[in-house]
Amino acid sequence: MFQRTISAIVDRPVTGHGAGAFESYFQKYKNADFGGVYSINKAHNSYLEFAADAGIPALILILVVIGGIAITSLTGMRRRKQDASYPAIGFSATALVALHSLVDFSLQIPAVATLYAVILGIGYAQAFPTGGGRHNRL
Repeated sequence: MFQRTISAIVDRPVTGHGAGAFESYFQKYKNADFGGVYSINKAHNSYLEFAADAGIPALILILVVIGGIAITSLTGMRRRKQDASYPAIGFSATALVALHSLVDFSLQIPAVATLYAVILGIGYAQAFPTGGGRHNRL
């Protein structure tokens, strides 16, 4: 499956085959190894599927953005004196999702993607020190 998805990426590395169109374009990449399986709708590797769908530049862009947010959360976890658990949870959720995406497509399930986005957003928002003290309040 991964080798065939890589073949699809090689055929259109810049633009991809179209977002969400994996099932339709992957038909021409199947071979006898897939047996009588008629339809395959997921690559079971989110990175490969996204690169095949949207192209390598789009994959790099999304990885840089999410990676930057995760690194900010990691840095915030170390800097904060109080409530460091929030950025720690945001970073940990990113590590978990990143590893799981190597073998599955959980972020394509709306409830999982929404929950992950909320956790990452809270972790990122709490990654910055507040300056402390009640004198900073309005």
